[in-house]
Amino acid sequence: MKLTTILTLLLYCTLSAWSIEKFNLVPVYGDAYWTDSLPAAMRDSYIRAAEQQLGKPWMNTNVALFSLYRAEGDREKYQQFVYKKRNQLAALAMGELMEARGRFLPEVLNGVFALCEETWWGLPAHYGPNMPLTDNQSLDLFNAETAGLVAWVLYLYEEPIRKFSPQLERRIRSEINRRVIQEARRKREWWRGAAMNWNPWICSNWIACVLFGETDAAEQEKDLQLIAESLTGFVKGYPDDGGCDEGPGYWDRAAGSLFDCMHLIRAVQYDWMDPSWEGKVRRMADYFCKVNIGNGYFVNFADAGPRVGVHLTWFPSARMLGNEELMSLIAQSAEECHFFTDPAATFTNNYFYSLARELMLLMDVRELERQRGEVRLHFDSWLDRIQVMTARSKPNSTEGLYLAAKGGHNGESHNHNDVGNLIVYADGRPLIIDVGVGTYRKETFNDKTRYDIWCMQSNYHNVPLINGVAQRNGKEFAAREAKATFDKRHAVFSVDIAGAYPREAGVRRWQRTFDLARGKQIRVTERYELAEVKAPSSIVLMTQAKPQLEKGKVVLTIDGKRWAVVYDEQQLEPSIEQVELGDKKFEHLWGTVYRTRLTLRSNRLAGEVNWTVVADKTDN
Repeated sequence: MKLTTILTLLLYCTLSAWSIEKFNLVPVYGDAYWTDSLPAAMRDSYIRAAEQQLGKPWMNTNVALFSLYRAEGDREKYQQFVYKKRNQLAALAMGELMEARGRFLPEVLNGVFALCEETWWGLPAHYGPNMPLTDNQSLDLFNAETAGLVAWVLYLYEEPIRKFSPQLERRIRSEINRRVIQEARRKREWWRGAAMNWNPWICSNWIACVLFGETDAAEQEKDLQLIAESLTGFVKGYPDDGGCDEGPGYWDRAAGSLFDCMHLIRAVQYDWMDPSWEGKVRRMADYFCKVNIGNGYFVNFADAGPRVGVHLTWFPSARMLGNEELMSLIAQSAEECHFFTDPAATFTNNYFYSLARELMLLMDVRELERQRGEVRLHFDSWLDRIQVMTARSKPNSTEGLYLAAKGGHNGESHNHNDVGNLIVYADGRPLIIDVGVGTYRKETFNDKTRYDIWCMQSNYHNVPLINGVAQRNGKEFAAREAKATFDKRHAVFSVDIAGAYPREAGVRRWQRTFDLARGKQIRVTERYELAEVKAPSSIVLMTQAKPQLEKGKVVLTIDGKRWAVVYDEQQLEPSIEQVELGDKKFEHLWGTVYRTRLTLRSNRLAGEVNWTVVADKTDN
C-alpha cells in the first residue's frame, strides 16, 4: 500500500463513511489469533508475567510522593509508583488475552476500576497544585497515556466488562470522556499544533479515547477533526529534513507517535490526507537511522543519552513506511533482547510502555522474524534544517572514526547551549562525547534555572569558551553558514558559531571546520576574529576515558587502543579536570567524565589553530 493512501492525519478531512465498527487493527479478547496463532513460547511468556501480578494490591494515589516534586524537585519517586500500577494492569490484560480462560479477568477489572478511582491520571511535573484535584484535569502526557491504556483495555475487554457490569462500562467511558475528551473540547492546550513530542504523543492516546470511549459517531467525527488540526500543525512545523531537534531520545514520541496516529486512523478508514507530505513523513523515519552510530550508541544532541532504546514496537511503522534500514535495526534488537522467546520481559521495565504499540507489534511478529539479519548502518547524512551532520569512515561499519556535528540555535526544543558541538566515536566506542542530560527535576524545565545545570551549558560541551565566555540560550543565539560536503575520501562540516555567543564574548567570527578523512583522522580548524581580547579563549573537549598528557597530544585509551588529540604546543596549552557528576544517571551512563581545555596561547585578535583526532601509533 502506498504511503499516500495511509497518510491519514494530514490537513482537513474529506470524509468517507466510517465507524468504529470498521476498526480491525487488532483482534479483541477471545479471538483465536491470540490463543492459537502466536508461538506458544510467546504466549507462555505473557501468561507467566500475568501470574506474577496475581494477588498484588492495587495501590491508591500517594499524595506524599506526588508533593515531592513541588517540595524538592523529585519527580522520579511518584513516576515509578504510577508506572508500576499501570504496568501491572497491562501485564494482566496481556496474560488474559493469551490464555482466555478467565483466570486473570477479575484482576483486569479490579485494575481498570482502580484507575477510575484515581483523582487525576497525570504526573506532578506537569501540574500546578501539589496534590491531584478533581476539578483540574489538565491534559498532560501521562493523563493521556493512562486514558489511552484504559481505552485499549475497554476495547479489548468490552464484552466481558459489560457482562460483568454495565455500570462499570459506563464508569470507564465516563472517566475517559471527562478527563480527556471533554477536556480537549473545552480547552486549547499549549501543545495543540506544536511541532514537538507533546502534540502527537497526546494525540495518539486522544484518538484511542475518541474511538473506544465515545459512542456517538457525530461526536467522534468532530473530535477527530480537532485532532487533525493539531497534527497538521505538528507536521507543518516539523523540519523538512525529517530531523528531530529534540534528539533521538524524543524521536520515539515525536515522529514515532505521529506514526501511531496513522495506524489508528487508517484502521477506521477515516480518509484525510495530503500526498505532498509523503516525502517529509518518510524522512522522519529516516532520521533515527541517520543518528545510529552502532553498537547501541546514538548521536545524542539535546536531552538524550548516548544509548537510546530501540523500541521493537516501531516495527509496524517502519514496515508501513517501507524503511528497511529501520526494520533491520529493530529486528536485530528483537533478537538481542530475546523477544521471540520471552516478549513479556522485553516490556517489563520501570517505564510506562504503550499497550497499543505492543498489540500492533504482535500482529506483525511473523514479518519481524523474517527481517532478522545484518543491521544496515547509515553512511553519511546532512540534515540541513536542524543543521546536523553524521559521517563514518567505512560503509556499514563502526570501524575507524565516526563524526557527528551540529549548527542550529540555542532555542531548540530540549535545547542545550551547543552550537558547533561535535561528537567523535572510535571503533564504535565513545571518544569525544556529549554528556547528555541528567535526571529530570523541576529545575530542568524552568527557564530561569535550566541553564544553571552544568550539562546544559556550553562550557561542558565540545565548543570554545571565547574570551572566557560561554554561549547564551535563546533562538537568536544561532549558527551561521552551516554546511556539509561528502565524497569518497572526506566528510566536511563547517560553521561560524560567533552568533551563539553574547556581546561580552567579543567575537566577530569563529569558523569551525571538521574534516573527516575516512580511515585516517579528523582534522579540526578553528579560524577566529575577535573584537578584543579580555581573557584567554579555550577549546573544550568532554571525554569518558581519562586523558593522559603527552608531548603535543592528549591520549585516550579505549579497550586497550590509544587515540590522540594532537595539537601544536606553541598554539595551545592543555589542562584536565574530572567533572563532579552529582547524578546517578550520569554515573550509570558514563561512570566518569573528564573535561580537557586547550587554551589559546596567542593574544592576537585573529588567527587559526588546528588540532587532529587520530589513532595513536606510539608504542609504550
